[in-house]
Amino acid sequence: TSKYGFAVGANILDFDTYETMLVNTSEPRKYLALVDSGSSLGIAGERWLEGLKTNLAEFHLRPIVTDLEKPMTFNGLGGATRDAKRVWEIPVGLYGRHVVTKFYEVPGGMIGLYSREDLGDNQANLYFRGNTTIVDFETLGIYGQELDRLPNGHAALDLLAYDVPTIEFDPVFDRFRVETAAATESRSEEHTSELQSQFRISYAVFC
Repeated sequence: TSKYGFAVGANILDFDTYETMLVNTSEPRKYLALVDSGSSLGIAGERWLEGLKTNLAEFHLRPIVTDLEKPMTFNGLGGATRDAKRVWEIPVGLYGRHVVTKFYEVPGGMIGLYSREDLGDNQANLYFRGNTTIVDFETLGIYGQELDRLPNGHAALDLLAYDVPTIEFDPVFDRFRVETAAATESRSEEHTSELQSQFRISYAVFC
């Protein structure tokens, strides 16, 4: 089994602290992940991920969840460990830009860690001004955005900050889109109309 250490304190995760951060989503249409530039990969508790899945459904989006061939063991303080057996691909909205991120699922309810990998992929720069954390995402054309803060003061990132009018059309989200009943009915009607048209043409040719 592969083992990964993450830079929280001595390159290990503080699972107990992260578990206490699960309830951080009381504001409507927000779902916060902890910004952790020390975490090499995204990791999140099962309950936090299920909550995120519920919120994605409001935007007609869904995660893609894949079983890992081998479990990944993440090390924590005091010798604690968590095994991840699945990885979630998540369609994320960052200040109106659309990207995909991954979280390795571990048991429990720990808040998702928005990792160094994600920050690096989007060429993020973090600036600290008193109690405020400012972020740039250069690859996304985002500059000077103030991060949210969790009740304990940690910087956090809202994963549901979509450009809502374009969700339906953005090819970045094609794999994650949930078809609505209205869309299904519309396509069914189009298909029926097409069949009727073909039948009329065939009947005219036959006559």
